[in-house]
Amino acid sequence: MVMPPMDMNIYIPDPAAVVELNFGDHWRARWVETDTLPKGAPLTYGYVVVCMGDKGYLTREKGAERFGTVGGPVPEGETAAAWLKRTVMEQTGVTPGRIELLGYFDCRATSHNPDYEAGAATVRPVYLVSAKSIKDLGASSRYERRRMPMNEFAVEIRKRHPEVDSQLQTAINTHMTLFLRGEV
Repeated sequence: MVMPPMDMNIYIPDPAAVVELNFGDHWRARWVETDTLPKGAPLTYGYVVVCMGDKGYLTREKGAERFGTVGGPVPEGETAAAWLKRTVMEQTGVTPGRIELLGYFDCRATSHNPDYEAGAATVRPVYLVSAKSIKDLGASSRYERRRMPMNEFAVEIRKRHPEVDSQLQTAINTHMTLFLRGEV
């Protein structure tokens, strides 16, 4: 039996080993491991793993039930660097020392997303911040922070952010390697 000729330009599959994730019903995403964000990519949300020495820091808004990583929405027009420094200081009182971008989630809005047209693209970066110093948040802060030994920190992150657990655990491992080498 002879197969008819096929137009090979019709379908280009994703590279092997690409894992797609769901962020609720609103976003589909794939992980891109890189140390630079794509130029001009719209940022809507980000994650930051904050560590100092052999401790990790979780945060929550006062009155919220659960602690989680530092992060949140990125206001339109704010650069990733400005968002990162402002958010880390506001939510934890940490002055960043070493900052590393571990990669980003390349996201596409689904048809269930009420705020974005289906297929709209955005990126969600994942950063590691090794703190240089830390100060009290003060009574007027909207946030509370919690310092934990690294093993407990890893467990709490896994419980709070199961959809991005692998990427956040990579951040913890990276920090601990740098810490044990005396680089942070």
